[in-house]
Amino acid sequence: MAEIVTVKGKDILIDREVVLKQINCTEDNPLYRDYLNEYDTLLPVVRDNIEPMAALDFAPFPDLNKKCRIESGAEVLLMIATAGEKSSKITDEFFEKGEHVKAMLSDAMSNSSYYAFEKAIQKRIREMCRKRGVGIKRRLEAPAHIPIEIHKYAFDILEADKNLGMSITGGFMFYPIKSSCQIFEVSDDKRQFILNHDCNECSRKDCGLRSRTVRVKVRDEEGDYEFSSESGRKLIDILRENEMEVDETTLENVFKVDPFMIITDDVTI
Repeated sequence: MAEIVTVKGKDILIDREVVLKQINCTEDNPLYRDYLNEYDTLLPVVRDNIEPMAALDFAPFPDLNKKCRIESGAEVLLMIATAGEKSSKITDEFFEKGEHVKAMLSDAMSNSSYYAFEKAIQKRIREMCRKRGVGIKRRLEAPAHIPIEIHKYAFDILEADKNLGMSITGGFMFYPIKSSCQIFEVSDDKRQFILNHDCNECSRKDCGLRSRTVRVKVRDEEGDYEFSSESGRKLIDILRENEMEVDETTLENVFKVDPFMIITDDVTI
């Protein structure tokens, strides 16, 4: 193990489009304008009560005495992130009052901020990996990929009670509720960063944010850079998010691709 890194979210944005997608509210919904008005009212309240934090550290993957996608002893980067307790309490209070629209919106708004915070954490992950001279082969989550017992191991290693103010139940569930654990399998290839949640393997088929997960490879004389991203995004946005120092002219003249092409499938340039 190295040293536990803690990250606190600052000025995390809440994306209205992401919020509305979660509750399947489209412009043809007769209540669309009502939802927008309610969103505007709730925005400062939710924003003031979001306290995103995360803890990360490298560690060997434990022997869980169960079949896993990764061998015990393999190096992984553990991460636990939480939106904090206050945001969940706001939603609970709305439900208790029977204000279900406010409850759904506040819950989706908290989720949106949490997703944005995850993106911010990815920058820190790259920094940690560069310092260590490694990359990330894949992202694993429980119980989809590995047993849920990994939650307790990560909780103890990251001292989530002390560092994040969290607790864990005997059934390996976190509190606050809006908390999650990711296990990143370390790669010897320091150009590989598969950091994103893989919707292709997710069991939540009805998720309003569900999209195809794609891989983007950038090939040069030294080898390949490899990233993951959700589909439907511009190539140049994906590369910039992954801190590739490449401009539009280079993409057009050297790599012979349109920098603004929409990526809908795996691609190598």
